[in-house]
Amino acid sequence: MKSVRRIPARVVLPILLGAIAAIASNAVVSAPAPDFGFYLSYQDGQVVVSSVDYGSAAQSTGPEPGAVVTWLNGQYLLGMPDQAKRDIAQSQGSVVTMTTTTRDQVPAEEATFARLVVLARQSDTPWLSSPETNPVPACFQYQSCDPAYTAFGTPYFSSLDGNELCIPTDGTRLADLPTVSLALSGVTETSGSEFAYGASFCVLFSGWSPGYSPYGYVGPSDQQFFSDLWMQFGTDRGPTFLGLAILLLGWLIVGRGWAGSALRPYALTLPLATAVPLLVVSINRYPTLAAMVVGSVLVPLAMLPLAIDFLGRMDRGWRRRLVALVTVGLAVGSAACGLLTPANHSLLYPRAFLAGCVVFVPGVLAARPFHRMESGAVPRRRQWRGTLVGGLSLVSQPLAARLSHRVGTDSTASPATTPRALIERVDILLAAMTPGIAAICLTSTYNVDFGPLLIWLGALLIATRFIVRPLGRLATVAVRQRDLVVAATEAERSRIAADIHDDALQDLTMLVRRLDAAGDTENAQAAREIAERLRAICGDLKLPVLDDLGVGPALEWLCGRLEAKTESITLDRLAGESRLPANVELAVFRVAQEALSNAVRHGAPPVVVRYRSRPGWVELEVDDSGGGVEDGAAERAEQTGHLGILNMTQRAEAVGANLRIGRRPGGGTRVSFVWERAAAAGGAPAQAPAPA
Repeated sequence: MKSVRRIPARVVLPILLGAIAAIASNAVVSAPAPDFGFYLSYQDGQVVVSSVDYGSAAQSTGPEPGAVVTWLNGQYLLGMPDQAKRDIAQSQGSVVTMTTTTRDQVPAEEATFARLVVLARQSDTPWLSSPETNPVPACFQYQSCDPAYTAFGTPYFSSLDGNELCIPTDGTRLADLPTVSLALSGVTETSGSEFAYGASFCVLFSGWSPGYSPYGYVGPSDQQFFSDLWMQFGTDRGPTFLGLAILLLGWLIVGRGWAGSALRPYALTLPLATAVPLLVVSINRYPTLAAMVVGSVLVPLAMLPLAIDFLGRMDRGWRRRLVALVTVGLAVGSAACGLLTPANHSLLYPRAFLAGCVVFVPGVLAARPFHRMESGAVPRRRQWRGTLVGGLSLVSQPLAARLSHRVGTDSTASPATTPRALIERVDILLAAMTPGIAAICLTSTYNVDFGPLLIWLGALLIATRFIVRPLGRLATVAVRQRDLVVAATEAERSRIAADIHDDALQDLTMLVRRLDAAGDTENAQAAREIAERLRAICGDLKLPVLDDLGVGPALEWLCGRLEAKTESITLDRLAGESRLPANVELAVFRVAQEALSNAVRHGAPPVVVRYRSRPGWVELEVDDSGGGVEDGAAERAEQTGHLGILNMTQRAEAVGANLRIGRRPGGGTRVSFVWERAAAAGGAPAQAPAPA
């Protein structure tokens, strides 16, 4: 029986989270409208709001627990008998309109209502004094009068449920009563205008039972609620469709490498983190506790897989652990804000911000990988300056050189500042920002603005297609040309060494023998010296000692040859050195050769060479005591004709090493070369060896 291959969790988790988000988003759009989420009870002779469900729509815009209900669906409850209030509290039917007040305001409202009822009964207007037998004119009931009398905010208005006509009052008197002729004539100013926006005494058009009061009262501090304010549940599938489109197309575009090869490892996690905030919009609109919990937890969970991928780009160590803890804290904070949003809507913005930071914090650090600081490695502030100069070099080499001289950067070359690496870092940085842009949709539940996300995605598409990718192709061509130049140089060195060895040296050897045989010892000795110099040149070109014994013995041979030209060259090596990849050993030796040659010609003794190596890591330092090299020499090497420095820079870039050329503390020049397998090929950096 064939064994079933296990699918990695890093593949299963994004697919599972995407499926859960898509199913939940479609389910809530198709689900029936939930309950309004608050409950009534009869307490101390009044109908009160006994409780409000957490996460329900009523919690955000509905009544508070303990509030006394004065109006319910066009019926004035304070004027009802106790048994009627008990029946209403027990029925718990649908609620269209409701007005509440605080319990301490009930006695005052009841007294005011009784006083106004007496005034109404004494009125000369039939429909006000006896509404049981004289209904309110149809002009007001059906809102066919001038709008000034029937619109909210004027002295006289028909209520929003259309069941009563409300007259402004100050609690002791009623405003001048309108007449049908006055209303139809379009006259809007009456003496009741000073009562506008205050309390109202209302006459019900119909709907009251015999024995119940046809009047009602709305106090100045009463709060009115309408079902369309707290039940804003919709069936808009736009966010769901947009989220699914981003999820599926993102998996295709990023997975195929159309968004750049640097983003292919994030083909599952990047579209997931971008699409889930949109899918959660529909879930947030469904006003239930379960939907609120799912939406609050799903967003940070969808961000974590991408954050974990970004953390994988960082070196192992305390920084990575610290960033991981911060990322988890941001995810927990985002989920907590989502769970607390029903109680405090101002948490919508912190929730979205924290959700975006779950990805952005590790992403921005992954775009600039942290490397260990060994002796001679580039200080971090100078690495950042070098990165800036390297990025500018993509546009203008002379401008980059001038900037390097202005900011005082050391001459550096590293895998993090090559054009290809810079473009990859830009891709990762933009990818880390994208989920945060998508999280802006979470700052509103109903009036969701997809504009920022769509503009951002469009800008990314244009930038990737017309800016980043062309620069990437140019960088690739430049790197390939550099590698070809280095390879051609070594091939030409080998060819010249072979030609000298097989041709000129053989002839010189035969000439020495003939001169010895003829007794011409003086010319024979001169020929021997010429042969020895040619053999040394062949050794410089072919480097058999490097191929056979490694960098350490090759450096001893090189220092021994050059020591005759200067007063002091000291080589500091460790015991138990490890062999390195052939291309790295060659780069180390050529950099040391060029640095020592410059130290002998332009520097001053003493010259110190320090060499450290172990599997996966090597460090070389060459110090002299001369005047020191000018800052920015590497960036201006091609323009100033310093081909030796340019050659060292190209050698370091070819193997993915960090090269620093600058003034050393105490005076002189320091050339530092650091290579580690993690920096060149990804993974954990090797540990530096301890001195012997």
